[in-house]
Amino acid sequence: MEFKEIQFTGDDAQRVYRIYIQSVKKATQQLRREDSLEILMEFNSHLYEGSRAESSKSELSNLLDTINDLGVPQEVLKPMIAEKMVDKAARSFKPIDIYNALYLNIGNGISYIIFALLYCLVCLILFVTVLKLIYSDFTGLFIGDDMFLLGTNFGNGTVMGFFLDGSDGDFSGATDVLGNWFIPVMLLLNLALYLMITAGLRIKKSINLELKKS
Repeated sequence: MEFKEIQFTGDDAQRVYRIYIQSVKKATQQLRREDSLEILMEFNSHLYEGSRAESSKSELSNLLDTINDLGVPQEVLKPMIAEKMVDKAARSFKPIDIYNALYLNIGNGISYIIFALLYCLVCLILFVTVLKLIYSDFTGLFIGDDMFLLGTNFGNGTVMGFFLDGSDGDFSGATDVLGNWFIPVMLLLNLALYLMITAGLRIKKSINLELKKS
């Protein structure tokens, strides 16, 4: 399958066509190449049929009418791109693809909100793991009476990371429960969460396909 430009007799029509095709390419640039090409070919087919329709209008007028019917690619393609980004993320396992899939689908149901929260947790764990490498003596999983801190405790109420405290923010009474096991545990936890998100996206993709068939 290969994309071929439609050739118009007028320069104005050719220029308008190329600008619109470029906007379709830009709207689909995050997708896999085959998905992007499929959408591009579909739009190109509509443009060809519309511009060649028999009417008393000029070639340019027919083209503009067709473009108006198709709409702005960045807007009309949002649902399709969001769906295909889930497919791409489920295949690639790449963090950026997972982020884009969740970002585009955040309003499409509670499941994507849960995935997004899990992804935020992955980022938090990665953040505190880096803190452990920089501030090894002050970073860990600190637990005490009505206190919880996953991050760095510099003392005097100065902390970084995720924390819950029941009094004045003083974690001096909390104990680092992981010690030297902090980094291995965090890495394993992050890996488990990451695999859970990608598996969840694959399951969600399968469910969406079944719903389309029914």
